[in-house]
Amino acid sequence: MTHIESFSNNTEIRFHKYKYSVIIPHWNIPELLKRCINSIPIRDDIQIIVVDDNSSSDIVDFKIFPDVSRDVETIINTKNGGAGYARNKGLERAKGEWILFADADDFFTENAFSLFDQYVSSKYDVIHFKHDSCFSDTLEKTNRSVEYAVLIDKYCNNPSDRNHKKLRFWTPTPCGKLIRHSIIKKNEILFDETMVSNDVMFSAYLGFYSSNHIGVNQSTYVATRRVGSLTQTINKEISHQRFETRVKFNLFMKKIGLPELQVNLASKSFKALLNFGPNELFKYIKIGYKYRINIFRITFSSISKKEKWKKIFPCQSKSPLHNTKI
Repeated sequence: MTHIESFSNNTEIRFHKYKYSVIIPHWNIPELLKRCINSIPIRDDIQIIVVDDNSSSDIVDFKIFPDVSRDVETIINTKNGGAGYARNKGLERAKGEWILFADADDFFTENAFSLFDQYVSSKYDVIHFKHDSCFSDTLEKTNRSVEYAVLIDKYCNNPSDRNHKKLRFWTPTPCGKLIRHSIIKKNEILFDETMVSNDVMFSAYLGFYSSNHIGVNQSTYVATRRVGSLTQTINKEISHQRFETRVKFNLFMKKIGLPELQVNLASKSFKALLNFGPNELFKYIKIGYKYRINIFRITFSSISKKEKWKKIFPCQSKSPLHNTKI
């Protein structure tokens, strides 16, 4: 668990050397990294930090890495620790008043930093912007960012307490958020150093330690789909790790008195059964027992019974208990 710590005036001055620090983890996709960096305007108040996560020397020429005609601070890891490890290394070097994260295969929209500039003097600690999404190679539009957009739309149309909490806790990606650096530093918020889902608890802690969030109904970031990326990879190890992270998230929501914001684990459990068999489901049950979390607790908003069962059993047209009262 993170904790609160005071910092000296010298530390605060170091934070504010730049208006923005943009942290970009990278591994073996130098051409896409260039696209990401080139989507950031050339300005003296923007610090760009690329953290290379031990790329292969036969793919990346480290003598000219990163090959862009601008100032980029580069950290080259001596081990492959994943995006969470890389982001933590970037935070150690960050000197901006505001933190931005980007994945190397994504990029910022043309007007992104003009929109960011409108909020840097605001009272907010975290500003959530929408994402666009496309295939990385063709730039054809995809629906990757729809769920995030729906959360922001709901908040903008009705900034109720519940929608505000969902904005704070149900947006795990750090990308597309403008985050006040002092919130991260003061509370020592770090990413999990796992290969996947490293951002879920970072965003949960960020939501806990900073209540002053706002959603903006404009896009500043383009999240891409790319063959071979971790978001497109499904196997036992990755699915298992994603599931355990969600169990930890639910435990945290329970501990901070927000059990209504626990995410649905039942559907993930049944997907493990369908994709990998009963032995894998048993492993998921053991994870729930380890953390004392009921993985079969069904979490829904106000949707119909029919839609509830569609979420759990997507392959069935009706509830297996359709003759029983639910």
